[in-house]
Amino acid sequence: MSPEAIIVIIVVVSIGVLIGFIALMLRVASKLPSRPSADNSSNELSTQLTQHDSSGSWP
Repeated sequence: MSPEAIIVIIVVVSIGVLIGFIALMLRVASKLPSRPSADNSSNELSTQLTQHDSSGSWP
């Protein structure tokens, strides 16, 4: 493979990963309450992530 082809593959994959990461962050943000209190917002986020990992879908 030519160096140009390798560079193109790396760029395409990195853009795909970036888009997927942004979509995941937007999905997580949309599931959070509109006004979480300062002390339990991180706990709610970690709980939702744990439920998503265990069940495979958002509750």
